Amino acid sequence: MTRSILAILVTPLLACLNTSRPSVADQPTTEEDTAIIRVVVADDCLLIPPAYYVFASDPLPINDLASRGLSRSDPAVENLLERARQPNKNIPIPKCPGIRGATEREIRTTFETKSPVTDTANPGWEGFYSHFNGAKGVIRVSLPGYSSDHKRAVIVVSGYRGLLAGAGALLELRKIGSEWRVTKRESLWVS
Repeated sequence: MTRSILAILVTPLLACLNTSRPSVADQPTTEEDTAIIRVVVADDCLLIPPAYYVFASDPLPINDLASRGLSRSDPAVENLLERARQPNKNIPIPKCPGIRGATEREIRTTFETKSPVTDTANPGWEGFYSHFNGAKGVIRVSLPGYSSDHKRAVIVVSGYRGLLAGAGALLELRKIGSEWRVTKRESLWVS
């Protein structure tokens, strides 16, 4: 009985003394994530409606890209891969005229829609372009990965417009003053 009373009294005290911080991978999306994503899609935000890109709110799965030039010895890339393994994270959707958010399920459903083939170069995309009237394509991003000092970040970006009109890249950003800037772009794939 004395042990159980002691446990009741000591457990909350020990929890207060625990000063360890969860890793960035365990934390929800942050203002820094939002700022980086805004920089990455800045040019796409300039589209004049009715033209826009569909922006997937689900993180881009990147585990299969690890063999395509992502260096696990880079702490920012390791953090990016660690964050990609965390479930139930949503990507903050930039608010601008050239971007419209959609879930992965909503996007995938458009490809399952049976529509007559009207674009022989991009069969299967008819349902997408019918559902997202005026869209120029789909943009997907990973959550950013950060260096230990949070002054450098990496993010994987993919854009698709059709079967043979897509590309993916690893972008490196550096924080200069209070702003993030893209400093390097490395192509990961092209179709």
